[in-house]
Amino acid sequence: MELLVFLIILAGDIPYAIRVWQKKIENNITSWFLWSLVICALILNYSKSDSQESIWALVGTAIAVLSILIISIIKRWGKFEPMDKWD
Repeated sequence: MELLVFLIILAGDIPYAIRVWQKKIENNITSWFLWSLVICALILNYSKSDSQESIWALVGTAIAVLSILIISIIKRWGKFEPMDKWD
């Protein structure tokens, strides 16, 4: 069941990632960066706890969010909007 959740999350990410790569979607890099920090913090917190629940949902979400962030940075390198900068 945990692997199914992982696959569903990634299946939802793939079409979005393709459209970001094709520049059909222009997202806000800052928001994806912040989501990446939140998800990574959750994974670190989860790994320190003694929880017996599956971590696959968080790992799938982390892969999805980080892949969108990386694709966005690659495709928009040098063309950042004012909202994407840390001024």
